[in-house]
Amino acid sequence: IAMVAIAITARYTAALESSKVAVLRAFGVSRSRLLSFYLLQLFKLWLVAVLIGSGLGWFSQYPIEWALDGLFGRKLPPVYLWQPYITAGLVSIVSLIGFCLPYLFNVITTPPMQVFRPLANRQTLFRRVVFGITAIATVFIVLLLLMQSSKLAVMLLFIVMLVSVFLPAIFIFLIRMLLLSGNRRFWLRAYLLSRLRSAGRGAIVVMSGFSLVLLSILLIAVVKDELLIEWDTQLPEKIPNYFLVNIQKEDIDAISEFLQQREIQFSNPYPLVRTRLEAINQVPVREIAFADPRAEHLVNHTFNVSYSEVLPDDNIIVEGEWFPADTAENQFSVELGMAQRLNLNIGDILTLSVADEFFEAPVTSIRSVEWENFKPNFYLITNRQLIEDRPQTWLLSALIEDRHKPVLKQLLSRFPAITLLDVSVIISRVRTIVDRATIALEFFFVFALASAFIVLLAAIQIGRQERRRESSLLRALAAQGGQLYRMHVLEFTLMGLLIGFFAALVASLSGWLVSVQIFEMDYHFSIRTFVYGLLSATLILTVSGILVSRKVYNETPMKALRW
Repeated sequence: IAMVAIAITARYTAALESSKVAVLRAFGVSRSRLLSFYLLQLFKLWLVAVLIGSGLGWFSQYPIEWALDGLFGRKLPPVYLWQPYITAGLVSIVSLIGFCLPYLFNVITTPPMQVFRPLANRQTLFRRVVFGITAIATVFIVLLLLMQSSKLAVMLLFIVMLVSVFLPAIFIFLIRMLLLSGNRRFWLRAYLLSRLRSAGRGAIVVMSGFSLVLLSILLIAVVKDELLIEWDTQLPEKIPNYFLVNIQKEDIDAISEFLQQREIQFSNPYPLVRTRLEAINQVPVREIAFADPRAEHLVNHTFNVSYSEVLPDDNIIVEGEWFPADTAENQFSVELGMAQRLNLNIGDILTLSVADEFFEAPVTSIRSVEWENFKPNFYLITNRQLIEDRPQTWLLSALIEDRHKPVLKQLLSRFPAITLLDVSVIISRVRTIVDRATIALEFFFVFALASAFIVLLAAIQIGRQERRRESSLLRALAAQGGQLYRMHVLEFTLMGLLIGFFAALVASLSGWLVSVQIFEMDYHFSIRTFVYGLLSATLILTVSGILVSRKVYNETPMKALRW
């Protein structure tokens, strides 16, 4: 967005400077001298911008550090390191040169004849192609400086190009659909929409930039809260809130009896045997090229295997059969997600290791697991005989209500080896991290919003001449200044409504996509997202447009028509 602001401002400044350059060219000033002069001005501008930006960046670390204080057990890097400032300086000078030079070369070629006869300084197809290539190269260099990875820079460049093409196209399509679907007798709406579609006003650029910023803010500040609320409401009322881990095998019966005597609900206890997957069908897993990149985590890390004679709660067999309680045959039941990532099927032989010992068994069932039930769940479950003699600890979950909290001290004093994990504390900690990280992200969006304001101001300045001539012509045709002023207000109000509606709609659809497709939760569209989006965009666009372009309608028709 900041680069768009630079490009629009450079275009506007070049249009203003073209008449001055024509006069200087008429007096014999060479192009090389003009180029040196404007390059020096750009250098001064860059120097001032770097000093101001570095100062803002230095001060901005303190509120960010306050927002993230203690969450990750470390502080932010010291603010006196030079690398961020050097990177910022390089990014700014690359952006400035990349988006200003095409317009600079365009303006210094202004013919002296423009002093006597103003010419339309329209860009040819060749100049547009050159500007497009320069813009793409500039964005890529900036991404490369920021990401320090060519692969990641190429991926982000592709995303930026898609957004820069599709976002304006969506608004153009939306305006055309509104023009076609409207009542032809309602001429005011059609007139306002045609004004937004005018390329000279830069409305499409403003709408694209503002909608992107507003969409990001809505996703972080509104949709995130709605997802957390949905997740909260869909949790069962009485779910286990404590995990008891590191239980020794000889203490299982005593702990179960302890909890039963105090009427505390708890799950079945399960053994934990730490294993590593070594081979599939006698082929070492490190020699297998898995299609799913998430398979690497299962291959390169250890995980817990348990045994059970009954199918755990909220587990459903989707393929194969659960092994009988009295079976003597070694076999595995595999979680559905693991089976899909490793491309496992019924009958495949899995080889696992515990320390230096290896054991293997076939896959006889694949089951779906509800990981969100706050009960012990496992990727692999086997029969008792296979791992009963391996080193193991035990695990169970329990619902310990507030009235039972004093019992925890008795439990720990009687069984000091066990560890209690309070799920509610973990959830609260996650919420705190999400909220504090959101504050930090929203702080960054302040700068994005400032860039969007610059885009708005630059676009208004570019369209000022067109608005001035249009206003003068209409006033010459007996239109009142108040009418023109209200029409101008309605134009920016309509722009804000379109931006707010688009940003709220995309934010809501994104929330639905994340909720349903990724987290597999129900999602209810909230009117709050649309209210925030419509009100904020309409208010910002209307007020900004009024303050900046107010003087356009105060000029007499004769004065403006002489331009």
